[in-house]
Amino acid sequence: MRRHRARIAGLALCAAVGAGFAVADEPARLQQTLAAEAVTSLGIEAGLGSVQLVGHAGPDIRVEVTLSPRSDGVTVDEPARVLAAIDAATLERIQGDSDVRFRVAYPLSVMVGAVEERWRIVAPETVGARVQMAVGDLRVEDIRGGVDLTLGIGDIGIDVPGGDMRARLSVGNIVATTAASDPGRVVLTTNVGRVNMRQAGRRVPTARSAGPGSQITRSGAGRDWLILSSDVGDVFLEVRDDGD
Repeated sequence: MRRHRARIAGLALCAAVGAGFAVADEPARLQQTLAAEAVTSLGIEAGLGSVQLVGHAGPDIRVEVTLSPRSDGVTVDEPARVLAAIDAATLERIQGDSDVRFRVAYPLSVMVGAVEERWRIVAPETVGARVQMAVGDLRVEDIRGGVDLTLGIGDIGIDVPGGDMRARLSVGNIVATTAASDPGRVVLTTNVGRVNMRQAGRRVPTARSAGPGSQITRSGAGRDWLILSSDVGDVFLEVRDDGD
């Protein structure tokens, strides 16, 4: 009888794991929409994957995250455990009087980097945005309230009409464009790599350091501060005229 029960339990476990893999063909999708008339600061905390943040003229914040086992073939945890963690995950919102922050909460423990998170956020263009991400691709467009981005490994792309711009990256490249035609302060640095800047269509001279890095530092009459740094990688900034 004991052997019979064990066989039944084993068959049930195989069926559950098989069902889990079938579900994994369709990524889990988490969504929230928030009326954001009073929100001035938006925060995103992401792990491995991608983040796309786009500004719009409307008053609402729309967040969508799709979750799936990482797609590069690297296994860092048991597949069944990963699928169970994805199934139990929720999109957590922490809200204050004028700020809101989103992150994916995993009630079931799973190894860091086992789940791939693909974020798409649409938010009022006037909000200030702060994004912290571990590994992946981070893109921000059409946000004029200022951006503050931190990424471990990957690439950062920014294309905004103005506002403060701060980006910190450990390994990877930063490509940024702004229409803040006369920034108040520009600091571009890399410890290993190159920095390049174009302003009004003209290349800005780069100060080479004694080592493998480089730097550009400039001051202007405007209010926007543009501070971009990569420890290992290249940094490129284009400051375009409003008419470009």
